[in-house]
Amino acid sequence: MKSKILSVLLLLGLALTLAPVAEAATVTIINLDAGTGAGLDDPTPVAPVGNNPGTTLGQQRLNVFQRAGNIWGLLLNSNVNINVQATFTPLACTAGSGTLGAAGAISVSANFPGAVFTQTWYHAALANALAGADQDPANDDIIAFFNSNIGMPGCLTGLNWYYGFDNLPPGSDIDFLTVILHEMGHGLGFSSFVNESTGALLGPPFLNDVWNHFLLDATSGQLWRTMSNAQRAASAINTGNLVWSGANVTAASGILTAGINAATGFVQMYAPNPVQPGSSVSHWDTVLTPNELMEPFLALSTDDPSLAVPLMADIAWGTNPQTYWIYDPVPGTAGFTNQFSTTNGTPGATTFLIYGTVAGPLALPGCPGVFVGTTNPTILTSGPNDAAGNFEFPLFLGGGLSGVSVLMQAVELSTCTVSNVITPTF
Repeated sequence: MKSKILSVLLLLGLALTLAPVAEAATVTIINLDAGTGAGLDDPTPVAPVGNNPGTTLGQQRLNVFQRAGNIWGLLLNSNVNINVQATFTPLACTAGSGTLGAAGAISVSANFPGAVFTQTWYHAALANALAGADQDPANDDIIAFFNSNIGMPGCLTGLNWYYGFDNLPPGSDIDFLTVILHEMGHGLGFSSFVNESTGALLGPPFLNDVWNHFLLDATSGQLWRTMSNAQRAASAINTGNLVWSGANVTAASGILTAGINAATGFVQMYAPNPVQPGSSVSHWDTVLTPNELMEPFLALSTDDPSLAVPLMADIAWGTNPQTYWIYDPVPGTAGFTNQFSTTNGTPGATTFLIYGTVAGPLALPGCPGVFVGTTNPTILTSGPNDAAGNFEFPLFLGGGLSGVSVLMQAVELSTCTVSNVITPTF
């Protein structure tokens, strides 16, 4: 069963998996601005910034989209491609406030093979991952809009989008990568389908969604799936007492110094009174300390979804621990400068980027029991990790490499550590 639900409800301006054996997800960005000369296709020349190698405004924007997709793709498992429609469009904005972006699932599915709960709506990408097959092949999975008015007179005066990968926007500028990660998170599963104002379920057919199995009212002790519409509406404004009861989030919540409900020990969700449509329920509470990516208001610049990952595990996404990773190169296209990036390495250690054309394994010399993923490795480059354990390397790839596929991996010889293997086709 599936239902197309692209509606204002889902545009949030914002652990048991029965699937076949899955792999890190592939997130593909569908550029809805292609051919328009605007938004993600804007040809305005710009200088590369913050490890983003793009030399036009549109390419930098598209690069950040792909970077965000690469981050979520490494964190989540799916053997079904996740297609994300992306566009710039004018959104509500004044000199002092505005909507940065909005995103949501294009469709939902229920009662599919691999569903953990029956009679329950799941976000499209999650349903596909659990089923091991696309449940709505005629449609993409997520749609994301971002505000093209930002930087224009009268819209958040004095602020601009920042398109670097390094989460270091100058002054008070808005980190585009953080905002895309947030909005993409909603489309992947960090959102309720319940009407926050009335408590009504999505339908017809009117079914609980996967969030209703974990949203708990700490005052009544009831899960949302057991409530009437009126009870859910009241719970949505029960400030400080709407909580997430999932075991994975609870186990990871020790990173917080505030935002845990004293009566239950569960992390609090955003439940202001009066209700805030598009923000209430589908975000962490603003009292969480330290700040989290999935709060309703931009409060930090980060490329770490943090507690959103165990929440994804609670709703049945297969998830991967954040370890030594190499990201797919951005933009991943021959004829352009591509940014190669690794993360979560050893600060100060030397990272070697290797590539090959024949799949491994091959024993890593001097590192018993450690293998690389290609039997004919060639060192592309090497260099020291920064203080956070990250390594960045820009490289122009000539047009002659168009269509060429390779295996790539990052290696720390000094620690005998190897990253995941990626297989880009340029």
